[in-house]
Amino acid sequence: MKRFFLMLYIFLTALTVLAKDIKVVEGKPSMNKREGVIEVIFVWDGATFANKHTLNEQWGEKYDQCLVDGESFFIKGFNEKAKKLSMIITEKENANYTMKVDFVNFDYFFSAMSAIPGHKHKVWANITMTDKNTGEVVWVVEVDEFVGDRDFVRYDSYTKMMTGLGERIARLK
Repeated sequence: MKRFFLMLYIFLTALTVLAKDIKVVEGKPSMNKREGVIEVIFVWDGATFANKHTLNEQWGEKYDQCLVDGESFFIKGFNEKAKKLSMIITEKENANYTMKVDFVNFDYFFSAMSAIPGHKHKVWANITMTDKNTGEVVWVVEVDEFVGDRDFVRYDSYTKMMTGLGERIARLK
């Protein structure tokens, strides 16, 4: 009987830890039921790296490239998984929805204890989707330490994390 409760405790603890990365704080997030085009706005101002440095300080000369690649990989991940929606940056007049992705913090670590070691990136953000016609907030999502896939190249783990974040947002239910 003690084993049963121990296993139940471990299982519930694992679920709690794994469930913290993306949380809907307002509205109905079901993306698969909606149709149309989303205008996406990325807000990088104020975002930090490891809660210590600005992104510009951390990424240095690669700062502009990191922003461009991060946005394009997020959109790519979203568009690959969304069924009836598509995301755009240009042609804003054709959009039915506006999605504001406000980045708060980034971090990375080297995962050496897993079967396949590699770099992993994490992100914290607040994402709000509004209906352009009515101005109504459709949903608000809090991204709390979303961890992306690993890669041996640090920059590739960053782009994989942004792709994964876009995929997860597209699959919200």
